[in-house]
Amino acid sequence: MRSAYELIKAHSVHRLQADWGEVDARFVQGLAEASTVKEKLGTFRSVFQMIDDVHSSVIFQGSSYGYFRPVDGEKGRRVREMYAQAATKAGSVEAQIVADDIGWVLVPGNSISGREAVNAAAQALQDAVCSLAEEARGGWIVDLRWNTGGNVYPMLSGLGDLLGDGL
Repeated sequence: MRSAYELIKAHSVHRLQADWGEVDARFVQGLAEASTVKEKLGTFRSVFQMIDDVHSSVIFQGSSYGYFRPVDGEKGRRVREMYAQAATKAGSVEAQIVADDIGWVLVPGNSISGREAVNAAAQALQDAVCSLAEEARGGWIVDLRWNTGGNVYPMLSGLGDLLGDGL
């Protein structure tokens, strides 16, 4: 736990704005009060909240421990519904031809880690694009509507044939 915390402290893009004395104290207190591994991992949520980092998380055994700003009311309900729908799309690449010669590919969000999983996800996306390449002479629609983020590397690698090698 402490080594992951030290990595956050040393490399967070928010490290220069954080009050690390207060964050350190809350982290140590959270670890001391936690009785399970899951509770100890939950202390990272407090760390991310205190440094206002909504883009980082600690992933352990398929569970993500991160901070997201709360959204209430009607907007919150719509966001929760969207995330629930997006969760049903996670890991499932879809591709088809639309309007006679336009390729459409859905790029879902993910919580992928590990070389084999990253490579498999990139390959699935690339295979979907390549399977329609001959028919998609009119261009492509890259659909990110259900993409909640995650590991960008399989997304970029899988779309490499569409994006090219440039910046």
